[in-house]
Amino acid sequence: MSSIPHILEGAKKTLENANKFTRSVTGGKPNMFAPAPPPKAQPIRTDYMQARMARKAPEFMGVRSDQAPELNAALESREQAKRALEK
Repeated sequence: MSSIPHILEGAKKTLENANKFTRSVTGGKPNMFAPAPPPKAQPIRTDYMQARMARKAPEFMGVRSDQAPELNAALESREQAKRALEK
């Protein structure tokens, strides 16, 4: 009986002969029966992706991006008023 290494060697030789035959028939061009390469993976759109895109907009959550100094000043004055009321 044949041993496993001999069987594997015969299978490799047969596959090599089949590849040579295919190349001789197709002339080295891609075979129409060959499996197509898998499509490239598309990036996964997460819920965070929409948030990042929205932050780049000139207005985010009802606040314009150029309003930051005004909002910071308003928050500071609110904190000062709270501290004054606590005294």
